Amino acid sequence: MKSIALSLILLSICLWAKPNSTIQAVKSGTGKPIVIIAGFGGDYAWRATVSDLSAEYEVHIISVKGVSGHTSSSKIVMERITDDILDYIKARSLENPILIGHSFGGFLAIKLASANKGLFGKLVVVDSYPFMLAMMNPAVTQEIAAQQTAIYRTQISELPQAHYEAFWAGNIDNMVTSTEEQNEICKVVLASDRLAIIDAQCAMLATDLRPALPNLSCPTLALCSAFNYQKIGLNAKAVAFRVDEQFHGISNCTTFIHPSAKHFIMLDDRAWMIEKIKQFI
Repeated sequence: MKSIALSLILLSICLWAKPNSTIQAVKSGTGKPIVIIAGFGGDYAWRATVSDLSAEYEVHIISVKGVSGHTSSSKIVMERITDDILDYIKARSLENPILIGHSFGGFLAIKLASANKGLFGKLVVVDSYPFMLAMMNPAVTQEIAAQQTAIYRTQISELPQAHYEAFWAGNIDNMVTSTEEQNEICKVVLASDRLAIIDAQCAMLATDLRPALPNLSCPTLALCSAFNYQKIGLNAKAVAFRVDEQFHGISNCTTFIHPSAKHFIMLDDRAWMIEKIKQFI
């Protein structure tokens, strides 16, 4: 099934990689443009979804070098990444593209959409939040987040390589259900630059994007996973409350929460995610 999905993508594929850019991109299909920003699973996690969407849309999937199974000689700098994504969109004259982002890609998508009013037609955020630490603890402030992130950076940076690999293997078990897909996602993460992964994680953990949300003018769809929040004892009502608190600054936002799919919703229940996206766009 995976080889079929990949073959379908390759029928109309176009690879883009600008020298010294922080990103690389693949285009497939024709129609209204969709720009997908992949997270730590890289384009691997999106292959089947891209195959579905590219039957009707022109899909551009963007991977950030250093964190998507690619190497990078550059330090992760959020502004440089978002500038490169903007350059890519403008160079191709993509008119009001639909912007989709997952995890770290969702974090970047929120930054882009809130800072570039009118550029995007619609925004879809897949299990990514304006202030991730506040999903775990609503009392967290940006100051506390900065302190906790500094501790995390030290701890994860000092792990011996074998312990770092075991850390990710354990975490990915909580991110996707299939053992085969756990192994594939783990390969992508461990093939990435360790420092880049840590920098990207810390940027998400330490940054509160909620104050910028009122600047986000395009209709927004948030597709969320309840799995990890249920694991810490939250019931469905509590998860929904925290999700609403995260996105309430957006004037036109619709949220859906999957009760059982893990973080990689596109792998655990692609049919559900595709249905919600197609209804929205």
